[in-house]
Order: sequence, then C-alpha cells, then structure tokens
Amino acid sequence: DFTHIGDPARSRLAALKPLNGEDKPWDPGADRTVRTMTVAGTELRIGGDFLHVAGLSRQRLASVYLGGGALSPWTPEANASVYTMVTSGARTYIGGDFNLVNGSTRNGVAAVLTSDGALEAWHPLIMGNVRAVLPVDTTVFIGGSCYSAAASGYHTLLYADAATGTLWSAWNLGFQSQDVIFALASSGDRLYMGGHFYNTSAGARRSFTAFDIPTVTAIPYYLPHAGRNVLALAADGPDMYMGL
Repeated sequence: DFTHIGDPARSRLAALKPLNGEDKPWDPGADRTVRTMTVAGTELRIGGDFLHVAGLSRQRLASVYLGGGALSPWTPEANASVYTMVTSGARTYIGGDFNLVNGSTRNGVAAVLTSDGALEAWHPLIMGNVRAVLPVDTTVFIGGSCYSAAASGYHTLLYADAATGTLWSAWNLGFQSQDVIFALASSGDRLYMGGHFYNTSAGARRSFTAFDIPTVTAIPYYLPHAGRNVLALAADGPDMYMGL
C-alpha cells in the first residue's frame, strides 16, 4: 500500500530498473491495494481491491501498458478482492473473495480471455476464499480455504480440469480446517505450497511443503520450516524463493 518509492510519489504501482533499483517514470497509480500482477505480452495485468486506476474506473481488475503505464482496454470486473492472477496462453485465471465476475456468478475462481477479458465458461463449483491459482498441464490447482460439495467438504487445496472446470477428488494432504494456502509454485513434477499450516500427511511442515504431483507423495528433503506464514513462492529450476 505504498504511496512513495524513495522520494517520487507512486500510488501502489511502480517500476524499478533491474540493475540498480532506480525508479522509472512509470506511474499509472491505483486508489486501493494491488494484490497480484501478471504480464501478458506488452501489458501488465493487475488485481486487488482498487476501484480506479490512472483515474478511471476499474473494478478490481485492470491492465496497463508496460511502456508508459497507460490503461489498456482490457476491462473484466470482479465484485470483491482479487488475490491471485495467472496468465496461461489464451486464458487468465483469477482467484479471490468475489462471487461475480463480469456480472456472472463465479465463486472465488474464474477464467477470462487474455485477449479481451471476456468471461470463460470454466467454472469450478466451489465456495470460499481463493488465495492461489496455478495451472500445470491439464490441471488447475486452487489454494486457499474453500468448500466444495463435489470434493466432499472444506479443503486447503483443490484441483480442477483445465478444460472443463470439473473438480477432481481432493488430495488427502493432511491439512486442517483452519489451514490456508497462500502461494503455489511448480517445477517439473513438484508442487510447492506455502501458507498457514503446521502439519501435513507427511508430518510436521510449518508453512511450506512440497509434493510429487504424479504420485501425491511428500518430497522428504524439502523441510525448511518457515518461522511465519509463507505468502509468496517462485520456482527457478532447483531454487525456490519465498516471501514471508
């Protein structure tokens, strides 16, 4: 929720030079919290709590050009906070606290066209708070604190068919009802999860764990016990970066 980067005023959006961290003259500005972003070609797609970007109405979803920061015509809308957004080819997945996207019912997770923001028919039948969405091949993993009758109750992690949105049976990973996944990442066949939890089916795993996707077995040597909730993950080959 920053309003400055160093001396220059920057309202919740800013661009820095990668080599020295110097502020760039890129300043679209948002009136409320920006919680997630993803690059789509020459545009930066953003999601959060905001209602205006660059002085114009944008209901929690917006897109600005990487060169210059002007708003693009990509204008999907959500009726409550957007916490996660991932671009995957022709589709952009969003997750959060909303129950409407572009005026149609979508509970916590939805997909819109990357090209123009039109709502897709993809519609996993869940309720609750989605904090992370991650497409991997033909599967979309959904993390948060969610309820699904199709998956028989409350779950911290669900997964859906990327083509149809059909929910598959939830993995039995040993999470408790009060646990929340805030971040997902993958590398090869491994799925990494960060959030608020203390134990999984593999034993004590504080805030961070990893599983092999094909066999749904724990990775035994990934045991860094984070001292606080893990809010962000990024995988780069053998390396895993986390934000607390």
